[in-house]
Amino acid sequence: MAAGDIITAADIATRVGTTSVVADSGNITTAQVVTMTVTAYLETNRAYAITGLARISSTTAGDSAICRIREDSLTGTEIASGQVYAATNSTVGYSAPPLYAQYVAIATGNKTFVYTVIRNLGGGNCQQRASAVSPGWLLVDLIPE
Repeated sequence: MAAGDIITAADIATRVGTTSVVADSGNITTAQVVTMTVTAYLETNRAYAITGLARISSTTAGDSAICRIREDSLTGTEIASGQVYAATNSTVGYSAPPLYAQYVAIATGNKTFVYTVIRNLGGGNCQQRASAVSPGWLLVDLIPE
């Protein structure tokens, strides 16, 4: 954008999809589980930021879990991932690394993204923790051109 150019709505980051989760997930062990889903209307060749924020706990100290953002479903293409280590047994949960990915839409229409969690180390039951005052988030934002 050059000096003097007119700013349009397309030049400003805009949230186009939001999911907040306010309740704990069920137990998560060695099977990957979808804990959040968001669907947003995307436009061809536009870039979008996909962000996932969550807290993970385990019933066993020393467990760790891998969190992922995927396209479409549990088996969709992975576009971001991070690992969280549960140093102690906690019912509050540890903040997973914020997951961020950029996605360029290949078609105009609704697109779904999911946040998944799987325990990858240890033997306890992991959970994604959430409440009304500390929700989990899966967000889709239009990136300005």
